[in-house]
Amino acid sequence: MAAAVSPRPSFDCAKPSEIEALICGDPELSAADRRLAAFYDIAKAGALGTGSNQLATQRDWLKERDKSCARGAWKEFYKNLRNCIVAEYDERLEQLAIANLMASPKESMAELGRIRPKAVPLYQAAHDYASIDDSKRRIDIVEADLAPIYATLDANTREHLSPPFATLATAREAAASDVNFAAFFAIYATLGLEDNGVTWPCAVLVKRPSLVAGLGSYFGGAIDGAIPTSDCEAALPATDEVTALSDKAARAQPFEQGTIRFSTGRDYIKLQDAVRLHQTEVWETKAGNNNGYSNGAPQKERAWRRRHKAEIDKAESVLEAYYVKYFGVVIKTANKDAWSAIDVLIREAFKSYDG
Repeated sequence: MAAAVSPRPSFDCAKPSEIEALICGDPELSAADRRLAAFYDIAKAGALGTGSNQLATQRDWLKERDKSCARGAWKEFYKNLRNCIVAEYDERLEQLAIANLMASPKESMAELGRIRPKAVPLYQAAHDYASIDDSKRRIDIVEADLAPIYATLDANTREHLSPPFATLATAREAAASDVNFAAFFAIYATLGLEDNGVTWPCAVLVKRPSLVAGLGSYFGGAIDGAIPTSDCEAALPATDEVTALSDKAARAQPFEQGTIRFSTGRDYIKLQDAVRLHQTEVWETKAGNNNGYSNGAPQKERAWRRRHKAEIDKAESVLEAYYVKYFGVVIKTANKDAWSAIDVLIREAFKSYDG
């Protein structure tokens, strides 16, 4: 974080754009830009410490910043250009603070405290839950972390926890196991404590893999749309071909009627992250036995697989290399895991289609 001592922003102010000119002449905006640059430098190492997709994410953010704020675009939502820039920087700083929660906890918590003070106890609990190996000490500390949240719960909110979350009646129970903590983090945004949602830090999921359970659906309806996603797509090395293929398979489905679509969508997001994290236990029991064309697969799924065979083969190859390089999996096992992962991503995208 040494970059924060400079009086100027992280970029050259010699030939600034409209947005850059305002940042260059504003000490507070310049300081925010320096903090963002320092956070970004840390985040590039990723949740595995071996690389990430943060470069692409940073470029996307810069494009969105300019799209939202430049050339008068700010007028739709903000009083002035400065307010727009502040909002864009706070959003990205929050993302990077979450990404750096395990690597730079002190600085990350300070930034989150400035931007999202109500969520600080939850993120502190996530950091401590993933960091502390001794179970008794972990429960004691995480209980203390969560205590401020539980102190704010009124009778109606506590009713929301039980049932189906009777095991989360107290902060100590929420800290008692991976299953309980995953559930509490997952449903936090549904408790009505604040307007904004939260994000699962991918580095926490890497450290404590069983918390991946908290990415899935819990309610079987529209409220599952509020359950947090992770930042793994940015915090892990890119697997663009896998993401593109699974997204294309999902988009090929007809619009699902009813609120159940929120639950199936959330479970599919969980599956995508499990594949990125090499959490084979999440999908291995759902894989086919051969080329995925049999085992009762709908005709439209089989036809889709045939049309996209080259993309499927490429995604499998990319994922195999990814498992070997970043998770130390031997090639034979990586090949099997990559095939089954791609197979299940396609199967789960098509599973609700009966045509």
